[in-house]
This record gives sequence, structure tokens and C-alpha cells, in this order.
Amino acid sequence: MSALAAKNVIDEDLLGVSFPVAQKGWVCGRYGVMYHSADAGMTWVSQKTGTRATLASVFFVDPKNGWAVGDASTILHTTNGGKTWTRQKSPVPNFYLMDVFFVSPTKGWIVTEKTHIFFTDNGGETWTVQFKDQDFILKSLSFSGPLNGWAVGEYGYIYHTADGGNLWQWQAGEFGENMETGEIKAGNYLFGVAAVDAQRAWAVGIDGHVIKTLNGGQTWEVVPAMDSKTALTSVATDRSGKVVAIANKAGVVVSTDEGISWEKPAFQPPIGYRWFYRLVRSGISGFSVVGMEGSIYQNDGRNPISTWQQIGN
Repeated sequence: MSALAAKNVIDEDLLGVSFPVAQKGWVCGRYGVMYHSADAGMTWVSQKTGTRATLASVFFVDPKNGWAVGDASTILHTTNGGKTWTRQKSPVPNFYLMDVFFVSPTKGWIVTEKTHIFFTDNGGETWTVQFKDQDFILKSLSFSGPLNGWAVGEYGYIYHTADGGNLWQWQAGEFGENMETGEIKAGNYLFGVAAVDAQRAWAVGIDGHVIKTLNGGQTWEVVPAMDSKTALTSVATDRSGKVVAIANKAGVVVSTDEGISWEKPAFQPPIGYRWFYRLVRSGISGFSVVGMEGSIYQNDGRNPISTWQQIGN
């Protein structure tokens, strides 16, 4: 493996990113690519995953234990920071696995197409179907702790658990036909969700759709943001929930007052026309975002509305 320090070395579309601590991070994407940085993203090392399947999401619960999921029911696991990746068995074959989230080295979830949620309590030695519903796509999930989590996806569907997934309850979303008019009624497609605590969470989606809950999902309110017609692909918050960052095809919008006001930080170098696919909290307070053509940008969190810097390439 060799360090990737030259400009534009990482040129694959990147779909997932995880920084369990500020210094150590991983990015994944199309064709089974995985890269690791041990110096806060300044240089990157290619890691062999043993697959050419698209990897849609990567999650490290600490610098050693991580998982990546993607096309063709691919589930990969490492216990040594990605020096070696091994395949784990999916409970359902030939599914596209959209997102993965762990709350400990043993306990985690995966969301998929066809409204399935997989669960493990032994680090992925075995995965089971914990929940399934209608034939829609779940795009993202987030937990604030071992019990409280949300999953979101197509047509505005939102599911919530308060007991670690023993029970998943529908909170929002619809798709159906008016039998009198033939009109299709559907909720807004949701691409990302971020759980803050048992009461607070954010979700974002198509056409600039931003919603939040302050009561555990009993109600969700629409939050006006800056990019009213742009597809919003991912959302993350700081630990307090005060700072909210949302990714889209044109960059990132940030609120430092829980969504009352929004600003659009500059990117250095400018991003041009590049979609961003995943935005996450990095370490304690920073943020990282990845997207088309190997794009990786970061903000250390000290001033999230200041310039976001490209790293690695």
C-alpha cells in the first residue's frame, strides 16, 4: 500500500466517509474502493477490500472496528483499522445495502432497499432482518445511543425505535393513489438523517426539504433552508445539536443556531460542479464531506461557517 499525496490521485466517486477520531478516517465508493488516512486526511492509503461492488457507506465505531456496505448484499468488516477486510453474510441475498451504523463494536444496523433493516449484536458474525415493511428504499439511519434511532428513505418514510430496534414504528411518509382522481400522493424523498438525542433529529431530502423533530418524532416540522430547490443528500450535527451541516450538489449549508439561520461557507479550492454524497461529524466537533471524483473536504468545527478545505487530493 502506498500513501496517496499527489493531486487528483483519488478520482473515484466517494459515497461514504467515517472519522471516529479527528486523525483517523476512511472513505469508500464505487468499484469497491477504500482509502484510509492516519493524519487527518493529509495523505491517504488504499486498502484492499476484495470486492468490486459499490460501497455505499462505511462506519467505524473506533479506529479499529469498522464496517462497509453496498451493492450485492456486500457487508465488509475489519478489526484492525482496515489492514484486512473480511466479508460477512447478509441475511438477504442481492440487496443494495444503503447505510450502516454501529453504537458499539458489537451492536449495529444496516438499512436497505425494500424497507429492510438488518441487525447484529455480535459484531456482524450473524445478521438478522430486524424489520421489514413496504417495498421502498431506506437511504439512511442514525442512532443517538444504543436504544434511540431513526431510519429514513423514499417517499418521506421515517421509522423510529426507542428500544434498540425491537420495535420500529412508522412516523411519516406516504405513497398511494387517489382512487377517484388517479392522482399519486407521495411524500418527499429523504436522503439523510441525523439523531441528536432521544428527542431531537434532523432529516433532509429532495427539493431542499429539511425537517426536524423536537419530541422524538411525534411531529416533524419543515425548516426553511437556503437551497429551496436543491436535492439535499446528507446531514450531520455537532454533539450538542446546535450546529447543523447539510450537503448538496452545490456545497454545504450550515446553521449554528439549530436551524434559525443558515450560511453557505466557501470551499477551497472551489468545488465547481460536484455532487456531495455524504457528510459526517469528524471526531468530536469537526465535519467531513465526500462526493464526486474523489472530493474530500473538511472543517475542524471551531468555526463551521468558515472555509472548508480540500484534503488529500
